[in-house]
Amino acid sequence: LFIACFDCNITFQPISAMSILYYTLFEERMPDDLFNEKLKILPSIFREKTLKFWRWQDAHASMFGKFLLKEGFKHFKISADLSDLQFTKYGKPYLADSSISFNISHSGYCVVCVMSDEVESVGIDIEVIKPINIKGFENYYTEKEWNEMKQRNERHSKWGLFGGRGKGAEQHPLLFLALWGGKHLLSDVAL
Repeated sequence: LFIACFDCNITFQPISAMSILYYTLFEERMPDDLFNEKLKILPSIFREKTLKFWRWQDAHASMFGKFLLKEGFKHFKISADLSDLQFTKYGKPYLADSSISFNISHSGYCVVCVMSDEVESVGIDIEVIKPINIKGFENYYTEKEWNEMKQRNERHSKWGLFGGRGKGAEQHPLLFLALWGGKHLLSDVAL
């Protein structure tokens, strides 16, 4: 099911009977007048957060994430609006007195929103996979995880799968991102 949404498409994908995933992709900057018009639909707290982004891509993704959430509210027949959201002490939004949990993530030109009434806290994280410098992240991983990443990089660098060939800590780190995403997801669920 595709729903037209401000020069992008929102795609609905059922995950299970009571969990849904909405996502959208965008590649072009929305004209400022149209962006500002659509931004006015959001409650002031979300408008202010969206306008704090330096990159237009992040501002657009932030706004699209809220519109994906609104689509999810319709799916679950929730009469609440974005202005009804409450925030944990860590800033994570939630709906009070609701069995619906949700999470929004964006990276690059992709925005996703997952919603569920099957679990108390649902999470999702997406990441555009590209070479990154992982120096400085060692303290976030166990020694076993870090050594596994280093070994994989050494094994696959001859094929260029992880940045390879003399790039040192700059890698195309699938394992790094998988582990990082898992850690991030666990912290989201714990909040």
